[in-house]
Amino acid sequence: VRPPEQWIMTKRMAVDYVQAAAIADKMRTHTKTQVLVRWEPPAPGWIKLNTDGACKSNGEAGCGCNVNC
Repeated sequence: VRPPEQWIMTKRMAVDYVQAAAIADKMRTHTKTQVLVRWEPPAPGWIKLNTDGACKSNGEAGCGCNVNC
């Protein structure tokens, strides 16, 4: 193999490697972790305050809260 041909072959191998690595990355399986979340009452002597709000593009808005002892 002459030096110019060797350079071309090396470049092709590098391009093939990068393409294969990109495909392998897309094929990796992603695992999902499930976390169970549940409401718990506040500790004795504490108060839990939950709030939420929303607004629309027309200017309407609303909010609410929940106090738990």
